[in-house]
Amino acid sequence: MQSRVSRGQWLRLVQIAVDVTAWTLGLWLAHFLRYDLVLERLFTVGVLYAVLSVALLQVAFGFLGHLYRGRYRYGSFDEVLGVLL
Repeated sequence: MQSRVSRGQWLRLVQIAVDVTAWTLGLWLAHFLRYDLVLERLFTVGVLYAVLSVALLQVAFGFLGHLYRGRYRYGSFDEVLGVLL
């Protein structure tokens, strides 16, 4: 039986998942450190909205900048240059 998702599409989905996970962990950690490691302040609606907003923006700009379309090799200098230009 053939898979509906090709290897290239699968790798792009994994790259998107890794990027969104990094943003999510970074925002939660920044919020956690901002409130001096108080667990009661860790899960707020504002942080959830920020995580969702940043994740959507990351994916949108990733597609607009061709990061998730297979134009660049993963982690290459061409990718960084393409984002800057």
